[in-house]
Amino acid sequence: MIVDCHTHIDFDANEPDFSGHLDAIKAVDACIVMALPGQNRQKANEQLARYVESHKNRMIGFGVVDPTDDKVDDALLWKMTDTLGLKGFVFYCAAHAFQPNHSLAMRFYGIAQELRIPIYFHGADLDINGSGILTYAQPHLLDEIARAFPELKLIIGSMGLPYLDQALAVIARHKNVFGDLTIRPKNVWQTYNTVSAAYELGVMDRLLFGSGYPSGNPVTCIETLLGFNMLFADTSLPIIPRASIRLLIERNTFDLLGISSEQPERLLLEIHIPDADPDNEWEILERIRQATGVFLSELGYMPDPKTSLTFSSSWHWREWFRRKSPEIRDESRGVYREIKESLRRANVDQPGAAAFEKRAVAASQLLGSLECYDEAVVRLGDVIMVKLLEDGKSRLVIETISPEVARDLEKNYHLLENPQKTLHYLMKWSQIPDKTRGAHSNIQPPDSAQKSLDLEDSSANNESLEEST
Repeated sequence: MIVDCHTHIDFDANEPDFSGHLDAIKAVDACIVMALPGQNRQKANEQLARYVESHKNRMIGFGVVDPTDDKVDDALLWKMTDTLGLKGFVFYCAAHAFQPNHSLAMRFYGIAQELRIPIYFHGADLDINGSGILTYAQPHLLDEIARAFPELKLIIGSMGLPYLDQALAVIARHKNVFGDLTIRPKNVWQTYNTVSAAYELGVMDRLLFGSGYPSGNPVTCIETLLGFNMLFADTSLPIIPRASIRLLIERNTFDLLGISSEQPERLLLEIHIPDADPDNEWEILERIRQATGVFLSELGYMPDPKTSLTFSSSWHWREWFRRKSPEIRDESRGVYREIKESLRRANVDQPGAAAFEKRAVAASQLLGSLECYDEAVVRLGDVIMVKLLEDGKSRLVIETISPEVARDLEKNYHLLENPQKTLHYLMKWSQIPDKTRGAHSNIQPPDSAQKSLDLEDSSANNESLEEST
């Protein structure tokens, strides 16, 4: 599998060159796409997300971040990874004029390490922005970061040129640091020196193939790497084994960086209970959180680093979950559909197929843990469950939101804190009368012998919002 780890799209241009990019990457199996260090990072990241989403079988996106200017918190990480679906971050330290080990950047690395998100450090060897400050592009500055965050995957762009020796030293010292071998095909001597130095130092296994598009083209870069030995055949210069170069080109960069192009790698759990009293009801609230965790565990997910927030007028819990292992990859492709289906089966008391039995039990325990409260909002990735009281009866609505709704919901984050507003919001997007939407039920305790549930199957003709699988 050939992965181009270094391509760009200029989203500041009046007409971004999508066709040129698509044509260039025909020579590779997949690529990483980065926005350039333009004026509006938020807009660029949103456009990048839409572009890679439309080609998600071949592309993943790395969002642009300036930790000294952007507000660094888990909400920013959530928006860029969970909502926008970006898989990594790119830092333009030289172009944005900040030290890689700036205190605000160090805080960002801590969050990124917890979420297992790689960071690409773009070098100053730019055909992009000649005004970058070279001092901030020196790879030796990453030594402190690699030591402080040993589980954080760092990529040195363009082998740190013009600081090749520094880049190689940092790569050799730290197993979590990788080098992007983006070359300039016309600079054959530079290419030879870069590859031979890496080979002699024994770090070829941590180099990643990149073209630097639009500065370079994958086809030309591959041909140069495979053929430059021939240019020095009549000299006494050491020859780099062709097999070693071929392994570099065909390396699966996604696996090396812990990235998957399939969705979802992680799920965000959110629970909002307006009437909860955290001081006096902590055991009940903790039981709700644990029941949700058990449910997600049955779906093949385990807790990732978590953040708990408590408000005076409500209870709000956020926790990240990640896939347990690559082996469950095929199963997780339809995880949102299975969350929704399991919750339905739990409510209508259907035993279902064997594959769903444990999940239905776990879903039933989750719903039972919410019994003490009339209103609650639970978000499990792209599935939103709203429980509320209407005409003296409990009502449950289960919806799968589309990527468009997820992006819009990021701007209206506060709506999740109020079940009525959340429901109204979902109805507005669906444009279908309230009473005909979602999965509705008169909720009774899961262990009740009498379950009378008026449950509509919104997976039928009245499916409101696009399933995201």
